[in-house]
Amino acid sequence: MATATRIDTRNSLRVRRRALFSAVAIWLLFGIPATAGVTVDVGLSTLNEVLTELTIREVQVPLGQGAIDVELANLEITGFDPAAGERMQGYVLASLEIVAVDVGVRLKIEPRISLRVVRDNGESSLELRYEEVPIELPLMGQIDIARLVPPQRFPADAFFSMEGARGDVELKSSLNGIRMGREAIRFEFDLEVLPAGER
Repeated sequence: MATATRIDTRNSLRVRRRALFSAVAIWLLFGIPATAGVTVDVGLSTLNEVLTELTIREVQVPLGQGAIDVELANLEITGFDPAAGERMQGYVLASLEIVAVDVGVRLKIEPRISLRVVRDNGESSLELRYEEVPIELPLMGQIDIARLVPPQRFPADAFFSMEGARGDVELKSSLNGIRMGREAIRFEFDLEVLPAGER
């Protein structure tokens, strides 16, 4: 019977971006036997390394007849709220600096970010979406610019070839679920052995 393998990255382990989205890569790294499922627990330090590289850095905010460039700087993940959001999927809590040079604004805010799995044409992606980004701008008061920050999607399927007793074995890992806790986020992957030549 296939079992699930759990990998915890909440301490000092540095996980590259590819490894986060590829259960097989981490499985190979740790030398864990082949399984039907792998879960990866990712804590604040690792999530900070990944999301600060992935997230968008600048948006345009409409102002009068034109628009101003707003920089999203110094993103830091500060915690998790597993009971918040639509269908209680949870939010990633963060701190962020909003810099609008054109109007002399530099603010520190606390946005809320959601992470979810999106499937399209049989492929899985990790979607990162800013749900709340409230800022104060001169002449405009408080506005939420979350709708101006487009959702970002990152491919979450990976293919690998391994040498087996009867030749190479083609494997595929797919992200199929995300569970948020108070201390970490659990990424759930499926592992699949592909028929020869299907990759």
